[in-house]
Amino acid sequence: MDRDTLITTIIIVTLSYAVMMGLVAMLRKENSFFVYTLAFLCGSLAFVFTIAFPFAEALSIISFNFLILLSIALFTSGIRMYFALKPWPRRYWVYNGLNLLLFIQFTLISPSMWVRIIVYSIVSLTFFMDLYLEIKDKLPSLDKNWRTTITWLIGYHMITTLSRLITLTNPEYVTKSWLELGATTIISLYLSLFAFTIWVIGIVLLDTFKVMSVLKTKNDELSALAMRDALTGLPNRNSMEAELAKLVELAKRYGNQLSFVLADIDHFKQVNDLLGHDTGDLVLRQTASIISKHIRVTDSAFRWGGEEFLIVAPHTDLEGARLLAEKIRETYQTEDFGAAGKLTISLGVAQWIENEPVDVWFKRADIALYQAKSAGRNKVECWRSEEQMLREFARIDWQEHWNSGNLHIDREHRSLINATNELYELIEKASSREQIIAHIQQIAQEVRQHFAHEEEELAKIGYDMTEHSSLHRTLLEELEVLRNKHEILQVENKALFTFLIGKVIVGHLLAEDHKFYPMIQKANHE
Repeated sequence: MDRDTLITTIIIVTLSYAVMMGLVAMLRKENSFFVYTLAFLCGSLAFVFTIAFPFAEALSIISFNFLILLSIALFTSGIRMYFALKPWPRRYWVYNGLNLLLFIQFTLISPSMWVRIIVYSIVSLTFFMDLYLEIKDKLPSLDKNWRTTITWLIGYHMITTLSRLITLTNPEYVTKSWLELGATTIISLYLSLFAFTIWVIGIVLLDTFKVMSVLKTKNDELSALAMRDALTGLPNRNSMEAELAKLVELAKRYGNQLSFVLADIDHFKQVNDLLGHDTGDLVLRQTASIISKHIRVTDSAFRWGGEEFLIVAPHTDLEGARLLAEKIRETYQTEDFGAAGKLTISLGVAQWIENEPVDVWFKRADIALYQAKSAGRNKVECWRSEEQMLREFARIDWQEHWNSGNLHIDREHRSLINATNELYELIEKASSREQIIAHIQQIAQEVRQHFAHEEEELAKIGYDMTEHSSLHRTLLEELEVLRNKHEILQVENKALFTFLIGKVIVGHLLAEDHKFYPMIQKANHE
């Protein structure tokens, strides 16, 4: 490709880049792309001057170099926008003005291509060094892809500028124009075309990484919102489940003590009904603040829902959790809640029992809270032993609203509940170990058969079994592990009973299974 064809190609390519950047700027309303559009236009116009006039003419020399440096200044200005820096600081006028004056001096007054190349190189490097010095402290905090792209852009242009200085060793520069150096001219033009293309690639990459960064930030914000209660600012149930899973795992591994404190504002419904929800919201926020101030750094407080709050206290036994609850209760009754006046709070406390399902643990705290309410409110009640739990769940009687509408599923649900009731009776009567083991084996077999039958019945009505089947597998695996440990005396009768009641009966059959009841009932009507 000859010199003039190559120059024409550069003009067409840079104009195409300018149009592309302009379209993006208009569609995205991004100021940085408007700046890049101007940068490519300046670059294109600079090469227009090399065709419009003989390059030896002063106007062409001055215009070309001024527009190329202006293009570089605009490119660095666009990058500055990514870092929320002032796009065009006053010193940029100084750099460009000084460059223009020196080019006039060494083109019209004391002509010297050698000096002009040095001036161009120094001013060009100045723009990039200026940019680097402003952003270098921010680079470590950037995504690796951002750092690599920006370093690559700046580094490439600094290297090419320095390499241009090396060409000064060519004696022909003294007597000939840059466009009259044959192979050197062609190489320089190719490098110019490549430089503009590098900028396009760099801009696209930087913008892509910026969009990805913004999306990540937004996703992080949404995740944080999803994990926090908007009204009180406390973590919500979603956050609690993730946190609690870690704490229970640590408690299992290291034998740590772990306790729940469940708090409920007394007569809160009256506050909402008589004084309005705005006052109720203020009470909830103040309650969250009181609880947050009284828990330890290692404790966690959550908005459980409505007027209920949950405190998880690691490394804390039942008595320690009771003292914490009592401290909160005493402070609460002395607080002034504005229009709501004086209020009280009731709290239920339960310590986690080894291998106990979280659902059952929470149920015990909830029962303790119910006892505090029943005892006159403004009290702290504790669940003190497994015996109390066994009495609470001594017998589960089938309720009509537990019917799903499928005779096979309902019959097996009732059978499992009856079998678990019988297990309780065997434990209470201190039956022989062989009898209890045999009965547990029978229950395990019934659970396996029921899960298989249930999945067959649900498949008939087109129920999506993906999640439900996974829950079945998990429960069966946990039951098998506990049953094996029970047979070698590593798990007590009560712990296994707790699992069956809490996780299989209450947690799954009477809670999780309710999700498919509407679909069964709809299929029955059809």
